Amino acid sequence: MYESPIKEIYEDIVDGIRIQHDNGIIRAVQKIGISVDKEELRKALAYDRNQYEKGYTEAIEDAIKTINMNAIWINGDPYPHDCCAQLIDELTPEP
Repeated sequence: MYESPIKEIYEDIVDGIRIQHDNGIIRAVQKIGISVDKEELRKALAYDRNQYEKGYTEAIEDAIKTINMNAIWINGDPYPHDCCAQLIDELTPEP
C-alpha cells in the first residue's frame, strides 16, 4: 500500500516533538527532586496520550451523532449529513 512521503515526514516531526516534550517532563520531575524511571515515565505518558486521543475521538463521534439526530428532529431530514456537512467537517479531527 502506498504511503505518502509527507505523512512519513509528518510522523517523524510529531515523534520528535513528543520526545522533546517527554524529555522536558522528565527534567522537570527530576529538577524538583522526584526520582523516576525514565522509561516507565515515557510509557505512562504514551498511555495517557493514547487514552486522551481515544476519548477525544469518541467525543467527536458522539457529537456528530447528536448533530445528525438533531438535524433529523428539527428538519425531518433523513439525510442530515447534507445540512450539517460543514459542522461535521469542523468537528472531525484531521488524520
